[in-house]
Amino acid sequence: MPREVEYLLDNWVQQLKMECASKEETDIMNISFLVGWCLSLVYGGRVGDEYGRKKIYLIALCFQIPVYIGVIFAKSIQFMTLMLAFSGAINGIRQTIGFIYMMEFIQEKHQIAIATVMFACEALTYLYGPFYF
Repeated sequence: MPREVEYLLDNWVQQLKMECASKEETDIMNISFLVGWCLSLVYGGRVGDEYGRKKIYLIALCFQIPVYIGVIFAKSIQFMTLMLAFSGAINGIRQTIGFIYMMEFIQEKHQIAIATVMFACEALTYLYGPFYF
C-alpha cells in the first residue's frame, strides 16, 4: 500500500486498536452516543426548568469542550465509549434547552420560520460531516 494511502486511513480503528476488539465492544461504542442522547432527553428539559435554562445551557457548553478533547485524545475503546455517551448527553441537553431558551427571545410570528431554518442548518451539518471526513 502506498505511503499516502496509509496516512489517509489513520482513523479510530488504528487509534483505538479496534482490529482486536470484540464485536460487542464496538457495538456498545457505536450506540453510546445515542444512549446518552436519549437519557438526556428524559431529564434535560426538567433540569432546565428547575435551575434556569441559561445556567444549565452554559454548564453544558463548558462540559462539551473537555468531552470533545477527550474524544480527540482517546486511546482506548472503553474511554471513547464513555466520552461518546457524555457527548450524547451534553448534546441532548444543549440542543433541547438551547432551543427552548432561544424561542423565549423570538417574536411569536417569527418562531416557526426561525425554528425551521435552525433545524435545517443543523441537519445539514450532520449530512455534510460524513461526506467531508
